[in-house]
Amino acid sequence: MADTDYTDDIAVVIPFAPDYSITPNGVVTRIRASRTYPAGFVLKPTRFIGKPYLRVSLRINGKPVMWQLHRLLAYVFHGPPPEGKELACHRDGNASHNHASNVKWGSPLDNMLDKVAHGNSSKGSRNPTAVLTADDVAVIRAMPYRRGMMTELARKYGVSKSSISKAWRGDTWS
Repeated sequence: MADTDYTDDIAVVIPFAPDYSITPNGVVTRIRASRTYPAGFVLKPTRFIGKPYLRVSLRINGKPVMWQLHRLLAYVFHGPPPEGKELACHRDGNASHNHASNVKWGSPLDNMLDKVAHGNSSKGSRNPTAVLTADDVAVIRAMPYRRGMMTELARKYGVSKSSISKAWRGDTWS
């Protein structure tokens, strides 16, 4: 299906879970009644703890299977992932925008480049484990190299010499 062919209210049967259907805007519905849920029951997506991704639980062959909603959309509307493109990526970088037209299969490199392009990269101070600040890195980069500098700065900032060296060379931080 081309991106422009999506009609949000038209549901498609999930090929590997024929008891369920999904619409292009990510509404998953039970088609056949079970002992617990009637036909037409709409599944409520939940979030992974600490993650922005929504997921739904499908019963497949009597066993519950959790699917990330964006992966389910990609699989149903774009087919199985091609070789080397096993990640379901959001075209706009918004993990909450689950629509068939907004997901695509991509490689880990595609996903990383998308994160940088959308400003979602955890480089620099956006990294929750960062010790150095942007101001610290600016000071470090402004210093001309001299012998022993990396060791002194590592002690001063409480990080390893390799962290200082990578920040000074521009390998880390943006």
